[in-house]
Amino acid sequence: MVRELDISEIRDEVAEQGLKSEATIIKTVPTGKYALRHQGSKAYADDEGNPYLNINVTFEQDGIRKGSGFLKATWKKERTSTGRLTRRATLYGQLLKALDLPESTPVNQVLDAIQATVLGAYVTEGLKSPEGLFVSVGPEHRDRDGVAQQVTREETQVLIANGWTPFNSIANVYKWKG
Repeated sequence: MVRELDISEIRDEVAEQGLKSEATIIKTVPTGKYALRHQGSKAYADDEGNPYLNINVTFEQDGIRKGSGFLKATWKKERTSTGRLTRRATLYGQLLKALDLPESTPVNQVLDAIQATVLGAYVTEGLKSPEGLFVSVGPEHRDRDGVAQQVTREETQVLIANGWTPFNSIANVYKWKG
């Protein structure tokens, strides 16, 4: 039976430990292949002035929405410190290939094509520690030189409770064959 409480009965109560972090967990999708659908996009310039697209997408499997995220891509040949293309540059090149567009296609026409096309993507799931360490989430725990490289779904709950942040990352995009 429901009983009304007087506020004086609960005035010194506090939230149970972990309630805040558990209630505000970022929802992610498991690592796998997904159909991507465009939901909106904006253009930005990073701290160095490099332009890029921030494309809001939904992740779908078997026609069912599983989650959403962002795809960041740039038409500039950005490079990492090791000389490789950045993920943003790589994703833009993959978008051009998936959409059958030449490099000379203006950005607005690439966006129009993205809006009109269901794309495929391989999405990974991971966690980032408060210190900036990264681990992937998978079916089994894996270490390299005593350092976790992949944790299980069960282990993620403990890490999240200790301040790790879950995230998804779009590893690559391709022409959807679904």
